[in-house]
Amino acid sequence: MALAGCDALPLTDRTRIADVAAARRIAGARSAAVLETVLLRRKAPAKLDSARKWLFTADALQQASASPVARHRAARLADRDVHDVTCSIGADLAELARVAGRCVGSDIDPVRLAMARHNCPEVALVRADALRPVSRDTVVVADPARRDTAGRRRWRPEDFLPPLDDLAAVYAGRDLVVKCSPGIDRAVVPWAGEVELVSLDGQVREACLWAGGVATAARRATVLRSDGTQWTITDAEPDDAGVGAPGEWIIDPDGAVVRAGLVRHYGARHGLWQLDERIAYLTGNTPPSGIRAFRILDHGPYQEKALRALLREHRIGRLEILVRGLDVDPDALRRRLKIGGAGEATVVLTRIGRSPHAFLCRAERT
Repeated sequence: MALAGCDALPLTDRTRIADVAAARRIAGARSAAVLETVLLRRKAPAKLDSARKWLFTADALQQASASPVARHRAARLADRDVHDVTCSIGADLAELARVAGRCVGSDIDPVRLAMARHNCPEVALVRADALRPVSRDTVVVADPARRDTAGRRRWRPEDFLPPLDDLAAVYAGRDLVVKCSPGIDRAVVPWAGEVELVSLDGQVREACLWAGGVATAARRATVLRSDGTQWTITDAEPDDAGVGAPGEWIIDPDGAVVRAGLVRHYGARHGLWQLDERIAYLTGNTPPSGIRAFRILDHGPYQEKALRALLREHRIGRLEILVRGLDVDPDALRRRLKIGGAGEATVVLTRIGRSPHAFLCRAERT
């Protein structure tokens, strides 16, 4: 088989010429497509579980939901009848099929639909336009394309394919779940009952819009880890974190919490408070478990000269610089500081009221 034969090739930069020649002998005119498939299969496991035998296009793999993210979304739809109307190669469909009562997928692209048939042979599939409903009484799941042909990201709802507002209008009155860019402005999707921000291993991966009966909170942040652990927080929780003087630690909340506007809720949950009500850093004397937090060693008003002297005093040679609320380029500042030494530290630069402030910290895993 051509794919199996080419999969045995090393496909490194050093062996490229020999590999291409070998692929032409093995696969003939199909060698380019076969090589692309083999290379994508080698990349896929970093994102998708059990995908070493799947078929892909580069764009489809790039946009596909990471398996832990797709699995989380599918779990919220367990035992429901679900229709994935933009199923593409089947990344979300595979997870939905494991837990849904019944599951069907559709896509307008015949190539991606053929790949989905190969990747998800147990799921019923049909070629259909997402904006022309072909199912009834199902939860509709959609993942509109978010890049144009030049590879640039799309941010306006009308630029998604299909457009977000068109999806909402076509499926008005039905339970609807739409995956979209994490930078989406809630104000432009008023039809979404819930906006959920999802991160995986510290990186914000997506926003998910929930409409109809599947929406259970106005704002939600979900934090996933590759080891299977996860937690979530919503705007239904108390937000009385308050503002106060620095404690023993600085906590930089997960990006999903920040983008969901739930910093105060997260602080209240863990007995933390804000340094400034407009800045997302939290502080306290006991950090939450399982995070990377910053133990405060010293702090004071931020002045570059004073910071340089402090770093030299502590013999800091390796420096991480975190900034919120100030117009400071960490890389440029690091070059200007000209530090040297055996120590390692984190500097947190932020604004408290109208004044810039610097915290010299030691990063620790709690």
